Amino acid sequence: MSLNVNSDGPLDRAFAILDFVATQLKAVTAADIAKNLDLPLPTAHRLISNLESRGLLQRAAGTKRFVVGNNLVVLAGKTIGSAFRTARRHAVLQNVSAEIGEQCEIGIVRNNVVVYVDSVRVKPAQGLQFDPGHSAPLYCTSTGKIYMSMLPFKPREKLVRSLKMEQHTDRTITDPDALLAVLEETRNEGWARTNEEFVKG
Repeated sequence: MSLNVNSDGPLDRAFAILDFVATQLKAVTAADIAKNLDLPLPTAHRLISNLESRGLLQRAAGTKRFVVGNNLVVLAGKTIGSAFRTARRHAVLQNVSAEIGEQCEIGIVRNNVVVYVDSVRVKPAQGLQFDPGHSAPLYCTSTGKIYMSMLPFKPREKLVRSLKMEQHTDRTITDPDALLAVLEETRNEGWARTNEEFVKG
């Protein structure tokens, strides 16, 4: 994506900042942004502050550096979902859903959360259904369990033990060893199950 930071005005510069931050492999400072986009530092600070207040940028934990914000991730998920619904991949998802008689979803993982980008519902509704743009924790959704189960054991164990597992319902798995056992079972069976672990009903 090529953006001209010197083109029209604040909106162009804001998009250029988002584009720059999104393409970096690590969190960046306001000075990094100003230098790479040839912006005066006060201008960069003002634009960053506006983007941060809207959840499009956020500070990396415990630092003054910036990464993409959760609202930008949700927007990206909705955008990808919209593209999916007009693409062959959505047709494949529909065919799979029709064949197995279950809802089907596609999600991406960021910050230990699943952000759903496409879904096909079934009628009548069966259990929890996520619309594109919605998000949920890795440890109490089928999509999250499948993702974690496919990781090699050491990265899987490291990830599980790093999770802050909240008790969403009385069936939420919050014990790392219990979750690791479930993930091993998921890996062996090739599919995952959840039983009112995120919300009831």
